[in-house]
Amino acid sequence: MWAMSLTRVELMVLSSIVEPVTLQELSEQLGLSKSRLSIIVKSLKEKGMVTTERIKRRLWVAPANNNAVLTFRELQLRVPYIDLTEILNGKTLEVLYVLSPQKPLTAAEISAITGVSVYTVYYVLNKLSERSFIGKKGLKYFLNPRFELLHKFAREFFNLQSTLKAKKFAQDAVVIWNNISEFILASEHFKGESFGNFQLTGFARFGNWGMNLVSTGVYYYYYSPFRKKLEIEDVIVHTLVITKGIRDVRDFMYLAVLMKANWGLINLEKLNKLAVKFGVSEALDELIRYLKGELPAKYPYPTWKELNDLYEMYFGRKA
Repeated sequence: MWAMSLTRVELMVLSSIVEPVTLQELSEQLGLSKSRLSIIVKSLKEKGMVTTERIKRRLWVAPANNNAVLTFRELQLRVPYIDLTEILNGKTLEVLYVLSPQKPLTAAEISAITGVSVYTVYYVLNKLSERSFIGKKGLKYFLNPRFELLHKFAREFFNLQSTLKAKKFAQDAVVIWNNISEFILASEHFKGESFGNFQLTGFARFGNWGMNLVSTGVYYYYYSPFRKKLEIEDVIVHTLVITKGIRDVRDFMYLAVLMKANWGLINLEKLNKLAVKFGVSEALDELIRYLKGELPAKYPYPTWKELNDLYEMYFGRKA
């Protein structure tokens, strides 16, 4: 899976920028050419980790003021014996994004959430295990509580990457869910069904499957650098994320009607895998059980009459 992670040399440079410093001074300190250092600093700036300012022909570089940088500084102070350039780079940082002391995960689960291959996940886990950064319960791995700051930094860093991309979409954009290299944002700006790597999702996309709903004025877009088209399974799961597990009966009913009308198109295996990835498995299971008649058609769920009336309104026939 593509992700804007950090490289060893970027981490080395970042470790040296504790206060504002000129590019020339940094070059002499690290033994890197100014041309190579310029490329590294530019990359760190794009990732929100440093700021630059040119004063009288001299380029000054300073640490950015955000949670990711503050957590990195805290790591430098609290665990100075750890080589952060080795632990926080590339795929290791991506695995640390999901590894925490509170929720043990199998290698397969880590792979499903991050998109990192299982082979690479095992390689990273072995590396972390050799240094006692992680423990194991049965087949599940967890982060040693002493090193929870590593997980916190990974979360802050990738959250920052999502926010930076979202703000390029629209200044009012708010990220409501994110993973390593994908996220869902909310904005009052409508930019069509597809806008670069952004895909319209949620209730506004129901029209693709026969349900044209009135807009609330807030639009939700899913960002992914490798997905150019959304299927019905994606939109169902994204809507569960947007509605925070469909706490509103009306939202539940719209989703139930969409699924009932398009049941033959839905790949349940794919739907369940997406629900695990997006953390909405319980809400999806509840919805499916309702549609199968395994839950009572009464409060807090819509009655069958309410469901049939809404179905008929959009599809011109009884469910």
